[in-house]
Amino acid sequence: MRRKNDPGFTLIELLVVIAIIALLLSVLVPALRKAKEQSRLVICGSNQRQIVEAVLAYMASNNTSLPPAISGLQDSPFTGSVVTDPARVTHWHRPTALSYACTNPMALNGGHHGRYMLPYLERVDVYTCPSAPMEPEMVITGGGVDGKGLTFQEGYEKILPIPDGTYTLLWNYQGFDNVSSPTRFVGPGSKKQNAANLLLCDTIFYSVNYTWGYPGVNKLVMTHPFEGASKETPEYPGIKIYYLLEGPRPDPLPSVRMNAGYVDGHVERYDSRDTVNCRNAVVDLYLPRKFK
Repeated sequence: MRRKNDPGFTLIELLVVIAIIALLLSVLVPALRKAKEQSRLVICGSNQRQIVEAVLAYMASNNTSLPPAISGLQDSPFTGSVVTDPARVTHWHRPTALSYACTNPMALNGGHHGRYMLPYLERVDVYTCPSAPMEPEMVITGGGVDGKGLTFQEGYEKILPIPDGTYTLLWNYQGFDNVSSPTRFVGPGSKKQNAANLLLCDTIFYSVNYTWGYPGVNKLVMTHPFEGASKETPEYPGIKIYYLLEGPRPDPLPSVRMNAGYVDGHVERYDSRDTVNCRNAVVDLYLPRKFK
């Protein structure tokens, strides 16, 4: 205990204490941030496992058929001509779509995931990564009771147009309509000999114009945070996707741990650098190198 005539802490002592606290914070904050993202990665894997199990349940009830593809075309999106080359049969431009409508007679879309998956997967928020979530209570469309908009969850339940999720959904896709793609991904529902077993994964893409973001601006987008990324979505403020607007595409990509789910029921982690660029007419989509 200090005596009455003790002058108390000196300025030097206070500065030393403040410096020690600042040092501790500089050490602890990154560790806490890393632990938080690690917990989100675990929840992300749990989400994907639920989706995989729901798809397998659908298959068990539908003669082993996968749910219909929501987005995809068997013709050229620019010329309108039918693609006859089997190696270029599908133009796939919205891999994260949860609902999609297309009047083209060659469309391979099933219209709405809720139409097929709602009996097996009741919560729509499972389709969004916890690092880039959309709240199911967020109002996203009109047509609700008393003129009120519908929530993301209600849109899913009522089979109405809703925003995309943030996972790349890969079942029932036949390929990519782009011969310059270094590696063609063929979805497990295509019934082709080289069909992959990959059902879904975290999203990584590079694009000029896509559902999330800024038209006319090249950007790298991921569902998990990466170095130099911003976090904002002008179209859907409820989705917090990570993007990089400025500068050329990073080469190599930032190293980020992600999840992928397979048709045999398991979910595993992979690194964003251990991916293959499977390109289509709109986006460069990066999928885990381990397709099977």
